[in-house]
Amino acid sequence: MKKYIQILMISLILLWTYLSFAGGGSTSGKTVANLITETRYILNESTASMWSDAELTAWINDAVRNISARTHCLESGNTRHVLSSGTSEYSIGSNYIFVKGVIYQSGSTTFKALKRGKILDVGNMTGEEPSSYYEFNGKVGIYPLVDSDNTSVSGNTIYILAVTLPDTLTSLSTIPTPAAYDRAIIYYVVSQALLKDNRDGRAQTFLNQYYSEIDRFRVDNEEMEQSMWDVFYPKKQMDSTQPTQ
Repeated sequence: MKKYIQILMISLILLWTYLSFAGGGSTSGKTVANLITETRYILNESTASMWSDAELTAWINDAVRNISARTHCLESGNTRHVLSSGTSEYSIGSNYIFVKGVIYQSGSTTFKALKRGKILDVGNMTGEEPSSYYEFNGKVGIYPLVDSDNTSVSGNTIYILAVTLPDTLTSLSTIPTPAAYDRAIIYYVVSQALLKDNRDGRAQTFLNQYYSEIDRFRVDNEEMEQSMWDVFYPKKQMDSTQPTQ
């Protein structure tokens, strides 16, 4: 029975990772150049005059980074680390915006979400296994510290879930965010272009459309993610892992 539970939990971890990374849908396959063309259509400027391709590309990069931060649609799956005695901090492993969570795996079947804590709590908590984590200087620290007093924890695993910082895009780059956000990116770029042209009212209109487009899809993603989280960590279990005050 334990073997089947283990297989189920691992399968759910992989499925949840995929869903988080997908952010609610696949990419459109469009490039930066494609979005620039669509943006220029709205601006009624088919060739660069008021706005250069370089400017529009920079604003597309701003929009993609902002969408990643606001919607979590570019989560990096997970970075896996095996715990070792005397080591408290582990690399997050990639360019990231922030850490969304840390999962601790004890033995073969037990998974537990660690609570986000503070670095100042380190050394002031006791326990048989990690219960909390902090983020500092590109690393995640866990505590209580794995040391000689709780050697049974050594060799267990943590999974760091992070929201990815997108790479800088060029004209030939494929837009990394889900297709549902392509229109939002265009609205953002148009708003910045109009702002440069001192058309503040129109710029604000398109900026409002940008935020509305993001929020329209973000709600669905958050609800899906929360339901998956509840599968792993029912409320009763989460409450039982509260750090000792």
